[in-house]
Parts: sequence; structure tokens; C-alpha cells
Amino acid sequence: VSFCPSFVKGMKVLELGCGLGTVGLAAAKAGAYSVLLTDRDENVLKLAGGAAESNGVAELVDTASLDWCSPEASVLEAGPFDSVLGADVLYDANLVDCVANLLAELLLTGDDEAGMVPVNEDGEYEPEQARRALLTDPVQRPYRAAFTARCGELGL
Repeated sequence: VSFCPSFVKGMKVLELGCGLGTVGLAAAKAGAYSVLLTDRDENVLKLAGGAAESNGVAELVDTASLDWCSPEASVLEAGPFDSVLGADVLYDANLVDCVANLLAELLLTGDDEAGMVPVNEDGEYEPEQARRALLTDPVQRPYRAAFTARCGELGL
């Protein structure tokens, strides 16, 4: 994200499993319109919020608890998101469907123009930009093919 700020610039971003929020904070620094850092661990979210404050992006960053298999309504209602980021999220076979289903809910819902990304505060759209997810996982993880297939089934 730091080396390709256009991936998040002007966008509403959500980070899955943020931990200390490194990826989401980089998105905020790169020009994201807003960033929602999510994790299951409330203590980690407090630290991530503190990191946002320390990095001067607290006004752009919020935190929320999120269980990928049973997502909280408040997080889903905050969407759709223009970009969903995550690192090291497919560490268990049971998460393949959970993460794919969650991405569909986070990216494909809403009343605005389907698949379009707001690029400014006025909600103006850039026709060539589609909502997107960027997930990075260690190459040795065996769940990529199943995840990719499930995302395809969901229209992602």
C-alpha cells in the first residue's frame, strides 16, 4: 500500500485481522478517505487505535471487533468498503468460506453504483475503478485454490 498509494487513495478501507494495524495505518497515510481496523481481540484494537493516534491518522481511523464467521451487524452496515486489506488471514481451512463470504458482504453490498469506488467526499465515482480486496498469505498455505474458487462462486 505504501508503494502503490493509488490502491487506497480516496477510498473507504477495511483491514481484516489488523493486529497492531500496520496495513490499515499505511492505507491511512497513503490517502485513504477512511480506515476501519478490525480484529477479534479488543486489547489489540486498543493498541491499534493508539498506533493511529501516534501516527497522526486518528481522525481517519476507527476500530471494530469482527468475527469473520459471524460478522457483527455494525461492521456490515458500515459498508460497502472500496478496499478490503488483510495479511495472514487464511491460516485455517475453516476460514476459507468465512473470509470469502465476508468479502462478498463487505464489497458487494450497498445502494450506490455496483462495483464503483467513491473517489472523493462528494461520492463522485471513477468508472474504471472496481471495489477490491488485497489479501496476502504465506505461499505455503494450502487454502488458496479453495479460497479462489469460493470467491469466484460469489462473483468476486
